[in-house]
Amino acid sequence: MDPAELGDVLAAQKGDEEAFGRLVRLRQGLVTALVASRVRGRSDVEDLAQDVFLRAWRRLPELREPERFTGWLARIAVNAALDHRRRAAVRPRGASLDEGGIDPPADLPGADHGLLVREEFSRVLEALGTLDDRSREAVVLRYREGMAVKDIAALFGDSPAAMAMRLTRALRTLRERLP
Repeated sequence: MDPAELGDVLAAQKGDEEAFGRLVRLRQGLVTALVASRVRGRSDVEDLAQDVFLRAWRRLPELREPERFTGWLARIAVNAALDHRRRAAVRPRGASLDEGGIDPPADLPGADHGLLVREEFSRVLEALGTLDDRSREAVVLRYREGMAVKDIAALFGDSPAAMAMRLTRALRTLRERLP
């Protein structure tokens, strides 16, 4: 964790709302990706992401190791998604673009090209939906959020070697499903 982020965590623990706002902006993509990997429905993903930050704000004084803020926040996000799934009693199997919490790239030119991108994106989301939850989350964190394998491993309590193997297997599965 860089010193500025740690400073914001420490300030937020003391009630500094602006510092917490910076943390929210910094980690919003992570929280959204984790929630979207387990929950269908764009509005549900957005609502849960907001709820995660509200829970984090309320529980921030309880955080004993401020340098582990990101992992702590990620665990809150995963738990919120699991709670939502339990309440809904629905197991996600991938999300359509209309229902999903993740948007396709929007900066590509041409209507025909855009249609092809959306179709391909739908296929990728469907394939991701066939992975087990931990593998899907690991793939999203690695390839959408750009997190390092060692950081993902620490988040899940795995060794970096075990996480690298999980990612390798998940990518192999995705390649098989996306010829």
